[in-house]
Amino acid sequence: MKTKWQAKLNSLKTVMLATGTLFVLHLAGGQCDPPANGLAAWWPAEGTAVDVIGTNNGSLHGNVVYTAGKAGQGFVFNGTGGYVQTPPVTKAMSEGTVELWFNLNTWNWNSANNGLYIWAGTQGAPVNSGTPNGGDGINLGNHRSYTSTGELMFGIYEFGVGGRGWLWAHSGLVPQTNTWYHVAGTWGASGIRLYVNGAITATNSYTAPAPTNSLYNIIGRSSWPDRKSVV
Repeated sequence: MKTKWQAKLNSLKTVMLATGTLFVLHLAGGQCDPPANGLAAWWPAEGTAVDVIGTNNGSLHGNVVYTAGKAGQGFVFNGTGGYVQTPPVTKAMSEGTVELWFNLNTWNWNSANNGLYIWAGTQGAPVNSGTPNGGDGINLGNHRSYTSTGELMFGIYEFGVGGRGWLWAHSGLVPQTNTWYHVAGTWGASGIRLYVNGAITATNSYTAPAPTNSLYNIIGRSSWPDRKSVV
């Protein structure tokens, strides 16, 4: 099934750091804490996909709407092919962090042939049918070809001669529906790490930069038509 997604996000808020420093967004009077130093981009989803830190504004594709989130509003992906596309902020970053709050309505990971993704860095823009553009290089979500559970995973694809393909940090944590989670995927000199609700849950020894060939960062899915999005 190429156009029907198998998970649903009640709401999602996304932020990116240019360095590996991790910070957690806290609820404070319905607003996020002030942004930390070093932010490369931030999409609060307050009725728009504008990057409030820089110029990496997102564009909405498909049926993406807004609803009450963990703090303020958030994106809602309703299962008909919607996503938010941004410039490739993570391209060639030697170290960085992608973090967000998310809340699922469903998480049917075992019916998504090539995975469910909350966020991705890709060479190709998403397509819903036909020939895939492909080229996923950094993903946050679940890829069932590399796990036997619906656990959250964060990984980088090592391209080139001698490249080892996907290098994943496996959290062991299967997200539950109607529950808020804060996740942060980091990479850099300390390797790949995945934090859930402020606690480190997974690591991988990969220490190289993020892929250099990314043309897009995608919120809500990845590039392949058979790689289902969260919605």
